[in-house]
Amino acid sequence: MSTEQNINLVRRVFEAFNTGDTSTVHEFISDDYINRESRRAKDSYRSKLRGPEAFIDTIKSLRSAFPDLHYEEQEIISHGNKVILVGNVTGTHKGNFFFIPPTGSKFFYTAIHIHTIGKDGKIVEHKTIFTR
Repeated sequence: MSTEQNINLVRRVFEAFNTGDTSTVHEFISDDYINRESRRAKDSYRSKLRGPEAFIDTIKSLRSAFPDLHYEEQEIISHGNKVILVGNVTGTHKGNFFFIPPTGSKFFYTAIHIHTIGKDGKIVEHKTIFTR
């Protein structure tokens, strides 16, 4: 895939997070997809999820806890099969976030998201580096 195609693929990820629409997830998330953040979860159910099911579960969990969740792209870089997106994330804690009851608090942070594109032209891995 071209650099532009890889970038557009990753932008679809953040569009899904911003809208909560998971109807086209199978078009850009591989059956082999792993979210490294979920794999670290102490919740054994979430740590075992893979593929589109893992991605959809993450979106539903986050949007349930933070209904106004919004990712804003600051910079995006693609090289080979990697796409790195630096973005700001905002939201308000209005629902249960796993075991944490709603606080009503607003949040903001910047993170680096690293996506790996597989041979099938879909995203096979996601990692996050939190910067603040």
